[in-house]
This record gives sequence, structure tokens and C-alpha cells, in this order.
Amino acid sequence: MFRTMMSVLCVLWPFLLSGAETPQLAETVPPAWKTFVAATNPVHSVQWTPDERHVIATSFDDWCRVWSVETGRIVKEFRVAGALAAIMPDGEHVLIASNARKELTLYRWSTGEVIRQFAKPRDAELRCLGVSTKGDRIAASEDKTGSCTVWEVATGKVLQSFTGHVGAVNAVRFTPDGRRLVTGGEDKVRILWDIDTGKELTRWSTPAFFVSCLDISSDG
Repeated sequence: MFRTMMSVLCVLWPFLLSGAETPQLAETVPPAWKTFVAATNPVHSVQWTPDERHVIATSFDDWCRVWSVETGRIVKEFRVAGALAAIMPDGEHVLIASNARKELTLYRWSTGEVIRQFAKPRDAELRCLGVSTKGDRIAASEDKTGSCTVWEVATGKVLQSFTGHVGAVNAVRFTPDGRRLVTGGEDKVRILWDIDTGKELTRWSTPAFFVSCLDISSDG
């Protein structure tokens, strides 16, 4: 028996991608198709690119690392401002949120180039990110304020800032047409918003459970 002191990524053949934080007992880990050693700091987020040729991960040491799935080797790594990340639909860009710097940054992952920065409207910790299907809008939800903000990617302009929850907003998703947004929070409520008008359209509550995640079907 031995313990390892590192953070790793495990790609479990053929479809599961998982981040891990150690110390861990090596003999209790299921056999992995490939294992990518990431850093000495915990992995915060890990995602496939849309073409499934690369794996992109951010960790709490403020690095973004990109692996080739075919070779298992790092093909790019660069410093970033934060660890909360979302891959854009084009597969060429990654959105990363920094609570310390109070901003979101869009990077071209192949070069590490900063494409655009989005200012946070409030001094609040971000909880999760959302990206529209077309990649033309992004959203970020907040801890404690009950708020969520939507930006236009092309201009960096804030389109709407919604406040309707009590406490943290844990989940946010765009509808397939990108015109509406669903948020879910620790207040056990889900809210459907109209981005164009800024109005709340409807809400659902589940008294027994707070909302930790949500998704929307492809037909909206």
C-alpha cells in the first residue's frame, strides 16, 4: 500500500473523464485507459474539447493544461486567472473565471492568448459558468447574492443581470436558442429568464432539495 501526493486526471475508456484530488490509495483506483498527471494542486475543472482530441483542465495553482488524448502528453500549458472554466462550442477557446481578479477571461487555448475580458458587475464569488450553444453569450452565477449575469461575447457587454434567488446560484443553463436562461439555487428554486427583456418567466420549487445542477433537453 502506498499513497501518492498529486492531482491527476483519469480518462476511463471509452467515455468518462474525471478529475481527482489526492492523497489517494492507489490500489483502490479502478483501471484507467489513460492517466494524466496534472499538478501538485487539486484539479478544479476538467473537460473534453468538442472533437474529443484534447482534454483541458484547470487547477488551483492557476494553470490551464491541455493534453493530447492520443499521446497523453501536454501540448499546451499557460498561466490563467482562476480555476473555474468552460470550453466554448468552437473548441478553440476556454472561458476562465477569477474570483480574485473579479473578472472572466476568454483564452485561445492553443496559444494562451487573451481574447477578451468580462468585468463582474458585483464583488461576489462566482459559482458556475454557462455558454450558449452558438457561443455568442456567456453567463456566470454568484455565491450569496442570488444573482446571475449574461454577457455578449463579441463585445464584452453585459446583456442582463438577474437577481431572483436567495443565497447561492449553483447552476445556470441557456436554452438551445440562447434567448432564455435557467438558474437553480440553494433556495430550492429554478427560474426561467428571458434574456432579451430581463423578465422572470416562471419558477419551480422543490421544498425538500436545493438545486446543485441542471440541464436542458436539446429541443428546449
